[in-house]
Amino acid sequence: MKKWIAEDLRLTHPDFNKQFIVSSDASTKGIGAMLSQKDETGKEKPIAFTSRQLREAETRYAVTHLELLAVFYAFKTFEQFLYAAQIPTLLRIDHAPLRGLLTGKTLRNNQVLRWLLYLQQFQMQIEYVPGASTKHAVPDALSRLYEDQETPINFVTIKHPIPHLQALKEAQAEDPFCQGIRALWEQKPMDDSLAMRYKRHIQRHLSEYADIHGIIHRTADHTQQIVLPFKYRETICHSLHALPLAAHLGFDKTLERIRRHYFWISMVSDIRTFCQDCMDCAKNKSGQLHKGLIQMPEIPMKPMDKLSVDLVGPMVPTKIRNETVTHILTILCCFSKFAFAFPIPDLSAETTAETLFQVFCMFGIPIEISTDNGKNFTASLLAEALEILGVKHIFSSTYHPQANHVERLHSTLHNMLRHYTAENPNEWHKYLSATIYAYNTAKQSSSTYSPFELVFARKPLMPTELTTQLNLVRYMDEPSYAARMQEAITLARDIARHHLKVAQEKNTSRANKNRMAPTLAIGTRVMLQIPMRQGKHQAKFTGPYEIVKRNSVTSVMIRKIDDPTQEPFQVHTDRLKPIASPTPKVLLPDLRPSDPRRLQRQHRQLFSKEVGVQADDETLADTVRKKYNLRSKPILLDK
Repeated sequence: MKKWIAEDLRLTHPDFNKQFIVSSDASTKGIGAMLSQKDETGKEKPIAFTSRQLREAETRYAVTHLELLAVFYAFKTFEQFLYAAQIPTLLRIDHAPLRGLLTGKTLRNNQVLRWLLYLQQFQMQIEYVPGASTKHAVPDALSRLYEDQETPINFVTIKHPIPHLQALKEAQAEDPFCQGIRALWEQKPMDDSLAMRYKRHIQRHLSEYADIHGIIHRTADHTQQIVLPFKYRETICHSLHALPLAAHLGFDKTLERIRRHYFWISMVSDIRTFCQDCMDCAKNKSGQLHKGLIQMPEIPMKPMDKLSVDLVGPMVPTKIRNETVTHILTILCCFSKFAFAFPIPDLSAETTAETLFQVFCMFGIPIEISTDNGKNFTASLLAEALEILGVKHIFSSTYHPQANHVERLHSTLHNMLRHYTAENPNEWHKYLSATIYAYNTAKQSSSTYSPFELVFARKPLMPTELTTQLNLVRYMDEPSYAARMQEAITLARDIARHHLKVAQEKNTSRANKNRMAPTLAIGTRVMLQIPMRQGKHQAKFTGPYEIVKRNSVTSVMIRKIDDPTQEPFQVHTDRLKPIASPTPKVLLPDLRPSDPRRLQRQHRQLFSKEVGVQADDETLADTVRKKYNLRSKPILLDK
């Protein structure tokens, strides 16, 4: 290739007594230029070529500025030739407006002025040629080298090249297992470094192996398989599992695909380990999430002791007293299920704190509130305000709305509003108070009371009761009314708490029917489910992560393994998928010495250390062989 390019027919040496010709062009992706001269016959001969891809900021330049950039880049690249030229350089362009910039007849910005200031040190003549002209074909092609570049499909990678037959033959010559097969063919003893189970396999199945064109094959079920040396086991596993033509199918399909052409003794366990350790499979396949048992939350003792807070929106923008509101702040009492809904103009922590303070002033300060991890709830302003009031703030796990009681209210609220705002969506604020009243005065199946009754200790009045006078007014003295009211409130709340507990147990038992107790221990490697994917082809999981702390039965702290500096964060176990720990000892040969006397000495030492007496051969035969497996077991070396 170098010789072909350096030929006189392709490139010529510069002649400083002749005129240089610079042809430049620009496209939306790159710029290119050619330096040439005419020979004695008048034929134009190239001296040098140059091109580069546009930077991100340059792609936003105007067309005329891109053409000027190409000229500037050409003269900058060919400066060593053009600076000493005796004859003015001929600049060939295909963009007519560029002549106005180069001759100083057009307004220009500071960047253009700097380019022109540099070009002033050269003497040049400007020639315009149409873009379709053959004179300008070369710089036009150079500038379009970077258009529509696509990443080639990676069918075979450099890291895992598929071996050729000659490479397999050389690798088999160095492989201990293949050497053992050839040793028996030649009626020679096998190497002592080969494990005993490999020797026994070769002795029992020697008839299955044959030498075909210098490569050892195994014939099984009328299929010829190449005996694969350990050097290429990872290569073949990667090629027949991870490349696009294999598409990361499961263990069974990968094993069947490899078995068509290759064989090694531990191929089943090695392929299973390879598939389990495949990080792409862990990120993109569903797998089995670690769905732990549903936990029953503690029931508060009285209304307004525990509040659940969240946001709804963005809603259709609407105006209330000349203020545009876009969200709803919802608050739910976890005991009575009494709900509040306040239209708010923004998601700032200040707005959230002011709204919560209004509820506290009307119904008392709660013991604790629970929220998600939104910025308005995690802000320092709200944290300081709650700390001053003595309110405990509990955060639910990220992307686990089931932990927040108020989330169920949102579905009911939207269903009620939809009946009145379907035709006029921007009027939702007009019906918000009425729908919340309807919710608070309706009987709850879990407590058998309405939230209104449990909070105000009386049944709510509806318009029909007022117009028909069904609810007659009865008067009684104040002490007796207070005593009866206190007794009724206590009884109603005890009944409600009992029914809440029964409903919780029923729902929990039904939800846990297909779940199991969590078994995620500290140090377990897991993948984290991505809650909101941009498309169906985006990865389902991210990771890997490591569990560093258990907060509760269903909440853990995890940290990314690849980034130890990352702060651990809390997640729910429902979003975690356990994965196998990496197996560094895989796909390599068994190199443990198979000398039985050495193994016997090792087991005699183990027996003496545990029992405390010196073992003779008879004791070792009766006891040690029952307790220890004397069969030579393979060990796999680290990569």
